[in-house]
Amino acid sequence: MFLNPHGKIYAVLKRTGKMILKLLFSLILISLLALLVARLVTGLYARARIYTAADTPARRAAIVFGAGLLRDGSATPILR
Repeated sequence: MFLNPHGKIYAVLKRTGKMILKLLFSLILISLLALLVARLVTGLYARARIYTAADTPARRAAIVFGAGLLRDGSATPILR
């Protein structure tokens, strides 16, 4: 019944399979496009904030490894 290449059920299954493949391909394409657009937007947003070592503006800054904020907004003990 399902293996009959001339039957109506076979035609319906074939059409359904093609439709599912097209839908899957479309979803993959849309997902890749969304990732590409997100990457492009973040790249353009960050472009003005990326400096070379020679062009880095002189500012006082410190990196404190292990530092953070608690849920109430207060500093962790390493910053006190």
